[in-house]
Amino acid sequence: MLFIEGSSNKMSVGVSVDAPAALLEVTGDATTGAALMQLNNVDTDQICVDINAANIDANIIDIVETSLTTGSALAISCNSASTGVRTLVQIIQDHADAVNATPLLIKNDAVAAKGTVVIESTAAETNPLIELINSADEAAKPPMLRFRKITGAADDYQIGKLSFYGENDAGTPESIEYASIIATACDITDGDEGGQLSIYAMGGGTAG
Repeated sequence: MLFIEGSSNKMSVGVSVDAPAALLEVTGDATTGAALMQLNNVDTDQICVDINAANIDANIIDIVETSLTTGSALAISCNSASTGVRTLVQIIQDHADAVNATPLLIKNDAVAAKGTVVIESTAAETNPLIELINSADEAAKPPMLRFRKITGAADDYQIGKLSFYGENDAGTPESIEYASIIATACDITDGDEGGQLSIYAMGGGTAG
């Protein structure tokens, strides 16, 4: 149950009996029948997990998986009925000088059948699903949404698209692109660049 390696001041908990791979290693097997680790905090005004890291060039939390099928690498669920104002997930880059820090990067190497990022509301929502806010006290600094195509440059290549989908009344409703706005780089000649913005709408069953 406990494997202590005094020469390295490391310890394993579970089925591992070789040199611990970390200061504290927890290893289970296929017959565990329960979560590998569970933390239960009953002190309602205290943090359950507190990580204080002095990392410089290594990840603080590293999740690597190679076998997932229907599971998730990270799942967060809140079932509280409280109407109090709160944020379930916060990412705050808190230093004004860290201009090259990216608070959130999402990258997908596959062609996503349902989109790389999906935001869904099951409520009869009257508020936007996405809101962009710039709270800087400067009149010339509006919230900005940017589309950037960084490879495949050629005349008349599409550099951004807003697509509007809805369902039709087929026996099994089909997802239809009813309208779209497409930005095109018509001419990529250095010093003579030209762009075009086109609006398309479905009419008579075909894109117009």
